[in-house]
Amino acid sequence: MNKLNVIYIAGVGRSGSTILDQMLGQIPGICSLGEVAQLWQKTIPNNAPCGCGTVITQCPLWGPVLKHLLEGPDSNSCIQRRIEILELDKTFPRFHRLFKTNKYVEAYVKHMHFLQKLYTTVQERTNAIYLVDSSKESYYASLINRIPNMSLHVIHLVRNPLGYAYSLKKTKWDPAQNRLMCKRSPVQAAGRWLWVNSRVESLRSKVNSFTQVKYEDLIARPRKLLVEILQAVGYRRNIKLDFINNRVLKLKPTHSAAGNPCRYKKHEIHLSLDEEWKTHLNFKDRYLANILTLPLARKYSYFTLKKPLK
Repeated sequence: MNKLNVIYIAGVGRSGSTILDQMLGQIPGICSLGEVAQLWQKTIPNNAPCGCGTVITQCPLWGPVLKHLLEGPDSNSCIQRRIEILELDKTFPRFHRLFKTNKYVEAYVKHMHFLQKLYTTVQERTNAIYLVDSSKESYYASLINRIPNMSLHVIHLVRNPLGYAYSLKKTKWDPAQNRLMCKRSPVQAAGRWLWVNSRVESLRSKVNSFTQVKYEDLIARPRKLLVEILQAVGYRRNIKLDFINNRVLKLKPTHSAAGNPCRYKKHEIHLSLDEEWKTHLNFKDRYLANILTLPLARKYSYFTLKKPLK
């Protein structure tokens, strides 16, 4: 059996994970899959399009892969139920060990082997050396890491918690689900930022490689950051990044199963740092978000209590 190499982008949403996923997918030998964890709960039930623009079940990559995966005892509803059980670990870590829930253990083992079949099938169809999964959740990375013959490379993408908190206050439309994307208060966003990044940090010593990068660096120096990531995951080919011209990206469509709506953009993308929070996030929200995220915000050099710019 060939070794499975998965580059897993972990962290909170609204941090540039979809752009990073797409950028990696432009490189020879690397296949971008988007947020695989959302395939069964969002993309398929909504008959949403793949990143290539084709409805997911008719996509030249995902269509045959899904048909092969669902030939056995698994159905989309069975997979959805398994994921709902597994998400206990997203909210209540080690819940299954504490209460010895056999249902959780059974779902865990079944889904681990199911994902092994998924990644193996995609790798065989694409001949890719690396597969990129930007599902972000740490519990999902832990599950993937237990797949036999797996080499997991985690890219921990972090963003200023104030930028993340402000981003979740804004209204954003999701064309894949034909509805508005989830919004959270700055306090809720700060709590999630701390929780998710703390759990991702726990993966550092458990995976094949762990690279921490900042959203701000991704936007400001995309070429330099990509080279660092490729070197960290052990990419052996000559690194050609012809699709990057300063901060302008010329991206070809990828087969992203789910993710931010920007994955549907097929023209030039001009990278610009989203720093509206510096002028639009009020002092109260800024203060609360700073205090709640203090342990990691200081570690990542993000902590500040400066008043909003005018």
